[in-house]
Amino acid sequence: MYNGAVDDIGNKWFIGQPLSVIYDYKKLGIWQTSEADQAKAMGSTVGQIKVQDTNGDGKINADDRVFLGSDIPNWTGGITNRFAYKGFELGILLTFQEGNTIYDDGGKYQMGGRLGSWNQRRELLARWQKPGDITDVPRVSLIEGGNADNSNSSRYLYDVSFLRVRTISLGYNIPKDMLSRLKLSSARIYVAGQNLFTFTEYAGWDPEVTRYRFNNGASNGASNAPYLPTPQSKSINLGINIGL
Repeated sequence: MYNGAVDDIGNKWFIGQPLSVIYDYKKLGIWQTSEADQAKAMGSTVGQIKVQDTNGDGKINADDRVFLGSDIPNWTGGITNRFAYKGFELGILLTFQEGNTIYDDGGKYQMGGRLGSWNQRRELLARWQKPGDITDVPRVSLIEGGNADNSNSSRYLYDVSFLRVRTISLGYNIPKDMLSRLKLSSARIYVAGQNLFTFTEYAGWDPEVTRYRFNNGASNGASNAPYLPTPQSKSINLGINIGL
């Protein structure tokens, strides 16, 4: 629980904390049948998300939110290398980031068990359906019952550390004796790819995203909740460079 002064909670700016932190409820699991009375006292029901009662007052409200991370990485960087052997050239650029988290705002609707106009993700096949079910996925309902704040929690929070093969290219320089027969000064054949591989534990489309500002009133510093962003495209190009 945060006991200090809050500079600007809308922008996720807190004294003594990094910019744009994640400040929300910590998910503990799903309310089980044996916890029905406790769930009711907390304003929830069996099969719904169970969050941490941080201050121990027996109810869930805004005072139970905690710091869960920041969208600012601890480390960012890149590594580039070029290898050449007998006319062949291989170039690779790797980029990475480590230690930041984002909140999948679109996932709240696609995995939140809210039936309506949204398509749901495959995860809901493992949803809670009846007493005795052991699962980490809450039940499906037409609306989110109980305390509405329970829909926002660390359930949709992801570590977006990644290693990405940003660019990779393989080329071959035509030998000079062949160039003379073709009456060319140079010729190079190559194939190049961009964003071909990304190694990450993030379940969304692209770990390298920021908030989609669909609302003009969106907080300036709240850049850690992407809302169905378009992922970066992958591409493969084949070409030839000719010098006359």
